[in-house]
Amino acid sequence: MESDPWSEGLWPLMEEEILVVDEEYVLRFNFPKEFFAKHLKGLIERGLIRPLKLYEVEGEGGSKRVVLETDPETGVELRAWLLIKINEETDYFLTEVGPRDVPCKG
Repeated sequence: MESDPWSEGLWPLMEEEILVVDEEYVLRFNFPKEFFAKHLKGLIERGLIRPLKLYEVEGEGGSKRVVLETDPETGVELRAWLLIKINEETDYFLTEVGPRDVPCKG
């Protein structure tokens, strides 16, 4: 079975990059672990964000990253919040990949 680079952290990302993959029915966020720990972990613990899936992966070069999957409605809200956070903290940037950009399995 072929591995999925979007969910396994195999996509080559810069340390300060946050990846958002829109797969129509799921929005997948791939965060640097430090950003996740500082900004999102507490929100999840308080129940303000309820991910469908949450797991750690090792990115290119051994960097630790956290993948968070949400339903589309929650994902759109999280994406909007992220844009505000990134404007406040210029150490990070957002890369988005939409449904048409996701490689087809076949």
